[in-house]
Amino acid sequence: WGCKKKPIMKLSVSICLLSLLLVCAFVSARKVLKSKIRARGNVYEIEPGTDILMCKAVVMEMHTEVIKHRIKDGGEDGIWETAGMAICLGVVQNYTFKEQTSGKWKMIHNPKPQDDNGEGMFGDVSNPDEQAKVVQGLLITKEACLIFAEEMQQEISEVIYGRVDVDPAEKIADDFCPGAVAPEKKRARPASSSSTAPP
Repeated sequence: WGCKKKPIMKLSVSICLLSLLLVCAFVSARKVLKSKIRARGNVYEIEPGTDILMCKAVVMEMHTEVIKHRIKDGGEDGIWETAGMAICLGVVQNYTFKEQTSGKWKMIHNPKPQDDNGEGMFGDVSNPDEQAKVVQGLLITKEACLIFAEEMQQEISEVIYGRVDVDPAEKIADDFCPGAVAPEKKRARPASSSSTAPP
């Protein structure tokens, strides 16, 4: 028995590992947003790590919308449709990009007041230059969200459909996003100017 059992066990382990590799091939994390976003003809450089922030924002907004409007009652199709362009309205209402001293734009949570006349968009900003930055931040948010939603619509809708009734939004986002989007790759530092180049 001992001799025959080992080959069967090795075969089972091999099948298990092969299955795991196939699953990983289909569910592997990927980079969704590039380092630059084009919005209304301008190009904006965004900070590394925006993929994770956008993923969490989309998951949190999806959770809120699905619960609030009972979208799951209509089946998975309603959730899939919401995970597309529609969710970006909620993201733009609650998040924006703000220009940093480095010149890169950083995604931040910034809920806007829900008023009818749109005056709350600028908050307490009255300077026209600062108001222009607010508009730029919202345009970047919209474009980044549309890119993200188009690329991740299926995965987001599946995780929300499966977990919206069980887990809070934060838990879903914390569990799902790090495995769904690839972390920013570290770039190799350029060689110092004192080193000599190879012939």
